[in-house]
Amino acid sequence: MYTGNPINCLGNTGNFPCQSNLETPSELENNGLNVRTYNFECRSYEDEGHLLPGKLIVNRDICAESCWQAHSNVIAVAEFIRDVLMHDPPNGMQAKYISSINCVEILGQTEWKGAAWLDDYEQVVFGQHRVNGQLHSLAIYQDIVAHEFFHGLNYQIAEFEYKRESGALDESYADIFAILVTNRNQPDISQWNWEFGIGLFEGVDCIRNVENPSSCGQPDNMNHYRIKPYYDDYGGVHDNNGIHNRAAYNLITSLDSQGNFLFNATSAAQLFYLALRKLGPTSRFIDSRRAVVQAAKTLSITRWRNDSTKIEKLRAIEKAFDQVGIVE
Repeated sequence: MYTGNPINCLGNTGNFPCQSNLETPSELENNGLNVRTYNFECRSYEDEGHLLPGKLIVNRDICAESCWQAHSNVIAVAEFIRDVLMHDPPNGMQAKYISSINCVEILGQTEWKGAAWLDDYEQVVFGQHRVNGQLHSLAIYQDIVAHEFFHGLNYQIAEFEYKRESGALDESYADIFAILVTNRNQPDISQWNWEFGIGLFEGVDCIRNVENPSSCGQPDNMNHYRIKPYYDDYGGVHDNNGIHNRAAYNLITSLDSQGNFLFNATSAAQLFYLALRKLGPTSRFIDSRRAVVQAAKTLSITRWRNDSTKIEKLRAIEKAFDQVGIVE
């Protein structure tokens, strides 16, 4: 096992384990979690997708200076899925976490402020943007990395149709799990960061705010649900997910009768993961509410059976969805 100390594109140093082999020493791979990071060398994933994932990055490679954090962020997601969600891939398959940095959408580009989970290739691609004249990979943002890989988990479990409410649910569940990953090591929920993509775009504080969706131009209640044609953001998937996000925020920050938080990162993750397993391609927000309630009832007789607040948890879930208008 080789441990490197490369520098990321923000000038910070860090450690990660790299598996050495005879052919390409010190590659960025983690065989225990099956995490591998590649360089797509500014190719278009749209036009040159057949070349994905690209070149497996070697630690001594110059590209390692901008990718160690991408690799570390993916490892954090893989560990969360294994250790917190305890997810087992279907049919005895081994989980794999493949990502490619230095990707563009259109041939000839060098800058692409985007990232995407690709169903056909079962991997994530990350673009890059300029900061002070230098290109920085979007993979340095842990929230974005987690969000995209959880699209992959959503695809594997629920297979949401990426349009309208089911597509907004896909976006929201990816947001929820990403928030839980990024705040996992902060036990005080009052100190959690609920924003995504801080500093990604000039003049914009963040691209999404789970606590306050309206601050990023999203609706936060079904009274403001936006009906859009399919050609407009697949029917508003990046708008209306704010409603379900706010319900999740209400739920996670619920307090018991003593003023203590009812949930933590682990219990909230278990709840939403079990709910996700009850959803399908055409599920809507109301289906998610039902799934979360049913998941809580299941947990009340399993993992939460000795939890004195389990009844309060159930009431808090109902209230969280009521507050945003996701009602029967």
